[in-house]
Amino acid sequence: YKAESDSKATAGELLFRHRFTKPGNTLSLSFNYDISETKSEAYNISETNFYGERERTELVNQFSTQNSNRYALNGRLSYTQPLGGEYFMEFAYRYRYNRSDSDKEAYNFNQATNKYDIQDIEYSNFLKNITIEQQAEINLRSNQEKYNYTVGFSALPSYISSIGETGGVARDFARHRFNFTPRVDFRYNFAQNTTLRVEYNGRTNQPSLTQLQPVKDNSDPTRIREGNLDLTPEFSNRFSLDYRNTKPGTFRTISLRSDMNYTLNKIINKSEYIEGVLYTKPVNEGTSFSGNLFLTYNSPIAQSKFTISSSGGLNTSSSNSYSNGVKNHTNTLGVRETLRFNYRGDKLNATISGSANYSVAWYSIEQNGNNNTWNNRLSADFNWTLPWGLNLTSDISHLFYIGYPQGYNKPSTVWNATGSKLLLKNMGTLAIRVFDIFKESKSISHNVSDNYIEDSESNVLSRYFIFSFTYRFGTFSGSRNRGDWHGPSGGPGQSPMMRTPGQRF
Repeated sequence: YKAESDSKATAGELLFRHRFTKPGNTLSLSFNYDISETKSEAYNISETNFYGERERTELVNQFSTQNSNRYALNGRLSYTQPLGGEYFMEFAYRYRYNRSDSDKEAYNFNQATNKYDIQDIEYSNFLKNITIEQQAEINLRSNQEKYNYTVGFSALPSYISSIGETGGVARDFARHRFNFTPRVDFRYNFAQNTTLRVEYNGRTNQPSLTQLQPVKDNSDPTRIREGNLDLTPEFSNRFSLDYRNTKPGTFRTISLRSDMNYTLNKIINKSEYIEGVLYTKPVNEGTSFSGNLFLTYNSPIAQSKFTISSSGGLNTSSSNSYSNGVKNHTNTLGVRETLRFNYRGDKLNATISGSANYSVAWYSIEQNGNNNTWNNRLSADFNWTLPWGLNLTSDISHLFYIGYPQGYNKPSTVWNATGSKLLLKNMGTLAIRVFDIFKESKSISHNVSDNYIEDSESNVLSRYFIFSFTYRFGTFSGSRNRGDWHGPSGGPGQSPMMRTPGQRF
């Protein structure tokens, strides 16, 4: 399969805001556009051999041209009216227009003329798709000393149409949809450093042009994709909660975050093998749910230079899929926890930590599978500033796995180290870095999808050395004239240069 394409695109945005003389009385208008054009030519030449009960060979020698144009406009008008006191009313209207034109002509090779002049109607299409989404909303806002909130309501009418033909058959259709959703955004300040925010909103997700086009895509002869003009928009409901508490005197912090998403008319791919070929078509199938909870805690230990931190989370999902034409319901659960102790002194920073990640999946069509896995890590690192301009940093991690197939459960220990020396009146730094001293670094991943579980291991660069010399011609105000290495968070041993490929901290 060989293709060449030429694309052109332009986009622009306009924003206008006006504040009236009356406090809180505002008007805003935003507008943006996106125009693109793509022309492509492709040769699809393949020989596919099928074995089994019906052995056969299928040859494809096809040339196709496709012109695709897209025009998108998006505008929003909002007006805020004070109601007296700390109350405000907001009126808003949003309009989205999206038009996509796609003309594809496919031709099979003609041995008699030695040209591609036999039109293949099945893989040709001429379509114009138009999607119009509107959103009219009204919101009541209140700003109080201890709290503020927004309560609103949105009406979401939508229109989608398609004009044209695929496979020589007319495919004209038009549909109107109407959704509505409330909106709630509540923030409460328990104290100056303690806040709670609760938010809910919903939105309509239109199917894409690719999902709607009923023309078949045979760029991979063993996997034929086809759109579905009967698709209806998804509607997603999102709920979130965010709690934060900080004690400035002790620097103790607590953070709790939760997100949940519930989607109606979920669009999924329905796949089925027919005579060795996998045919895939998007369909609306029921609902899906996903949610997560994440809690972090960080606090010094008494009045010492030691701190302790904990971060843990839980995520779950529920969705439908198809496996070879059979409907499958999947539930997943993941739990993770990281515990870390840190010492931060004048010359030495050190950290030890441990983490565990557990995941499990249940499939309705496979009741006896063992889908429980553990990813575990024990780590330590330090950053030590010595006399005479010397500095040492090092980090070591031991990774071990439970529940993976044979060959994936082998543990590994990854050790990196750096030594540096300040020279030339502390303006130069000579350093040597050693990565993966034990030559055990590896990258293992565990992916749970709707209808399969994938375990993979990737090759990574093993033990290697880097010698470097850095000279600073000047210093910024407030910068440290030291040769230690600090990561983005200021912690030791966290320089991007210190991380071996395949490591995940």
